[in-house]
Amino acid sequence: MTAWGREDSGEEDDGDEEEEEEKEEREEEKKKQKKKKMEGR
Repeated sequence: MTAWGREDSGEEDDGDEEEEEEKEEREEEKKKQKKKKMEGR
């Protein structure tokens, strides 16, 4: 039951996906910051 429960909830699988999403969000934030710096100068 526990093994299936984990797979159903997707805790283990979603862990990697969440990290990828966080990386993408950070990259987008960096791009936005670069644009702001370019506009500021």
